[in-house]
Amino acid sequence: MQLGPDCQLYVFCNSCDVIHVIHNPDEPGLACNFEQAAVQLPWPIFRSQPHFPNYRLGPVGNEGLPCSPVVSVQETVLPTASMQLFPNPADQYIVLTSPTASDTWLLYDSMGRLLKQARLQAATPKQVDVSDLRAGLYFWKLLGSGECGKLVKG
Repeated sequence: MQLGPDCQLYVFCNSCDVIHVIHNPDEPGLACNFEQAAVQLPWPIFRSQPHFPNYRLGPVGNEGLPCSPVVSVQETVLPTASMQLFPNPADQYIVLTSPTASDTWLLYDSMGRLLKQARLQAATPKQVDVSDLRAGLYFWKLLGSGECGKLVKG
Protein backbone atom coordinates (compact mmCIF):
# COMPACT_ATOMS: atom_id res chain seq x y z
CA MET A 1 0.00 0.00 0.00
CA GLN A 2 1.09 3.56 -0.61
CA LEU A 3 -0.39 6.95 0.26
CA GLY A 4 -1.00 8.83 -2.99
CA PRO A 5 -0.79 12.57 -3.62
CA ASP A 6 -4.61 12.69 -3.42
CA CYS A 7 -4.54 11.23 0.14
CA GLN A 8 -6.00 7.91 -0.95
CA LEU A 9 -4.31 4.55 -0.32
CA TYR A 10 -3.28 2.56 -3.37
CA VAL A 11 -2.98 -1.22 -3.00
CA PHE A 12 -0.66 -3.02 -5.41
CA CYS A 13 -0.45 -6.75 -6.01
CA ASN A 14 2.61 -8.67 -7.17
CA SER A 15 1.61 -9.65 -10.73
CA CYS A 16 -1.56 -7.75 -11.60
CA ASP A 17 -2.69 -5.24 -14.18
CA VAL A 18 -4.94 -3.40 -11.71
CA ILE A 19 -4.52 -1.16 -8.66
CA HIS A 20 -7.01 -1.24 -5.79
CA VAL A 21 -7.91 2.03 -4.04
CA ILE A 22 -9.04 2.88 -0.51
CA HIS A 23 -10.82 6.18 -1.10
CA ASN A 24 -11.47 7.10 2.57
CA PRO A 25 -8.63 5.51 4.57
CA ASP A 26 -9.61 7.20 7.85
CA GLU A 27 -13.07 5.62 7.91
CA PRO A 28 -13.62 2.24 9.62
CA GLY A 29 -14.98 -0.87 7.91
CA LEU A 30 -17.07 -0.51 4.76
CA ALA A 31 -17.09 3.27 5.13
CA CYS A 32 -13.44 3.30 3.94
CA ASN A 33 -14.84 2.90 0.39
CA PHE A 34 -12.45 0.18 -0.84
CA GLU A 35 -12.63 -0.20 -4.62
CA GLN A 36 -11.17 -3.38 -6.05
CA ALA A 37 -9.54 -3.01 -9.51
CA ALA A 38 -10.15 0.75 -9.45
CA VAL A 39 -7.33 1.52 -11.88
CA GLN A 40 -6.77 -0.61 -14.98
CA LEU A 41 -3.11 -0.63 -16.12
CA PRO A 42 -1.99 -1.21 -19.72
CA TRP A 43 0.35 -4.03 -18.60
CA PRO A 44 0.93 -6.04 -15.41
CA ILE A 45 3.02 -4.78 -12.53
CA PHE A 46 5.74 -7.24 -11.62
CA ARG A 47 7.39 -6.65 -8.22
CA SER A 48 7.22 -2.91 -8.62
CA GLN A 49 4.99 0.02 -7.90
CA PRO A 50 4.93 3.73 -8.71
CA HIS A 51 6.53 6.10 -6.25
CA PHE A 52 4.57 9.12 -5.05
CA PRO A 53 7.04 11.64 -3.54
CA ASN A 54 5.69 13.94 -0.84
CA TYR A 55 6.17 17.48 -2.14
CA ARG A 56 4.16 19.01 0.70
CA LEU A 57 6.76 18.73 3.47
CA GLY A 58 7.16 22.40 4.35
CA PRO A 59 10.02 23.87 6.38
CA VAL A 60 12.13 21.68 8.70
CA GLY A 61 10.46 21.33 12.08
CA ASN A 62 7.07 22.40 10.72
CA GLU A 63 6.42 19.84 8.00
CA GLY A 64 2.67 19.86 8.40
CA LEU A 65 0.32 17.06 7.41
CA PRO A 66 -0.06 15.90 3.80
CA CYS A 67 -3.69 14.93 4.30
CA SER A 68 -6.43 16.26 6.46
CA PRO A 69 -7.60 14.46 8.49
CA VAL A 70 -4.54 12.38 9.30
CA VAL A 71 -4.32 8.97 7.60
CA SER A 72 -2.76 7.33 10.65
CA VAL A 73 -3.59 6.29 14.17
CA GLN A 74 -0.06 6.99 15.47
CA GLU A 75 1.01 10.55 16.14
CA THR A 76 4.64 11.62 15.75
CA VAL A 77 5.77 14.53 17.87
CA LEU A 78 8.52 16.58 16.26
CA PRO A 79 10.98 18.51 18.40
CA THR A 80 10.48 22.24 18.38
CA ALA A 81 13.21 24.38 16.90
CA SER A 82 15.22 26.23 19.51
CA MET A 83 17.58 28.25 17.30
CA GLN A 84 16.35 31.47 15.71
CA LEU A 85 17.93 32.91 12.56
CA PHE A 86 16.80 36.14 10.89
CA PRO A 87 16.46 37.71 8.40
CA ASN A 88 16.06 34.79 6.06
CA PRO A 89 16.56 35.49 3.12
CA ALA A 90 19.57 37.55 4.20
CA ASP A 91 21.64 40.19 2.44
CA GLN A 92 24.43 41.65 4.63
CA TYR A 93 24.17 39.88 8.00
CA ILE A 94 22.10 37.43 10.03
CA VAL A 95 21.29 37.38 13.74
CA LEU A 96 21.43 34.03 15.54
CA THR A 97 19.85 33.32 18.92
CA SER A 98 19.85 30.04 20.82
CA PRO A 99 17.46 30.62 23.75
CA THR A 100 18.23 27.46 25.70
CA ALA A 101 21.90 26.46 25.27
CA SER A 102 25.37 27.60 24.27
CA ASP A 103 26.37 25.93 21.03
CA THR A 104 28.53 26.19 17.91
CA TRP A 105 26.73 27.19 14.71
CA LEU A 106 28.16 26.02 11.37
CA LEU A 107 27.26 27.21 7.85
CA TYR A 108 27.89 25.01 4.78
CA ASP A 109 27.51 25.47 1.04
CA SER A 110 25.70 22.95 -1.18
CA MET A 111 28.93 20.97 -1.60
CA GLY A 112 29.26 20.48 2.17
CA ARG A 113 32.16 22.89 2.60
CA LEU A 114 32.30 24.73 5.92
CA LEU A 115 32.07 28.49 5.21
CA LYS A 116 31.36 30.11 8.57
CA GLN A 117 31.04 29.25 12.21
CA ALA A 118 29.97 31.14 15.30
CA ARG A 119 29.92 30.40 19.01
CA LEU A 120 26.48 31.09 20.48
CA GLN A 121 25.78 31.91 24.11
CA ALA A 122 22.38 31.07 25.54
CA ALA A 123 19.78 33.82 24.97
CA THR A 124 22.41 36.22 23.54
CA PRO A 125 21.92 37.36 19.92
CA LYS A 126 24.99 36.89 17.72
CA GLN A 127 25.40 38.86 14.48
CA VAL A 128 27.18 37.07 11.61
CA ASP A 129 28.36 38.87 8.47
CA VAL A 130 27.23 37.08 5.28
CA SER A 131 27.93 39.91 2.82
CA ASP A 132 30.88 37.94 1.38
CA LEU A 133 28.69 34.97 0.39
CA ARG A 134 27.25 34.57 -3.10
CA ALA A 135 23.50 34.53 -3.58
CA GLY A 136 22.12 31.04 -3.11
CA LEU A 137 21.05 28.34 -0.68
CA TYR A 138 23.18 27.44 2.36
CA PHE A 139 22.74 24.89 5.12
CA TRP A 140 23.38 25.41 8.83
CA LYS A 141 23.79 23.08 11.78
CA LEU A 142 24.13 23.39 15.56
CA LEU A 143 26.84 21.01 16.76
CA GLY A 144 25.50 20.08 20.19
CA SER A 145 21.81 19.64 19.42
CA GLY A 146 22.13 18.48 15.80
CA GLU A 147 19.44 20.98 14.85
CA CYS A 148 19.79 22.11 11.22
CA GLY A 149 18.14 24.36 8.68
CA LYS A 150 18.54 26.45 5.55
CA LEU A 151 19.67 29.99 4.88
CA VAL A 152 18.91 31.85 1.65
CA LYS A 153 21.38 34.57 0.67
CA GLY A 154 19.85 37.19 -1.62
